[in-house]
Amino acid sequence: MGVLRIPHNPNQVGSLAATVVSVRRTASERCRRAHFWVLVAPEKHVLFRYSRKHDGAAVDQLLAGYEGYLVADAHS
Repeated sequence: MGVLRIPHNPNQVGSLAATVVSVRRTASERCRRAHFWVLVAPEKHVLFRYSRKHDGAAVDQLLAGYEGYLVADAHS
């Protein structure tokens, strides 16, 4: 994952959501669960990231360096 660097703005509100996707490399392989993350920084960026896991480490890596308010789904 890339690093998100947004200048600190106390009025900045980001939005984060994750969607489960099924992934397989070959037709004979079973599908595995993975996740696409969508992070929206209003009037600046819409970022899409992929991770194999839906855990704190994935979120920590995605939000490294982010400062400001964050709106997230109920899973968080």
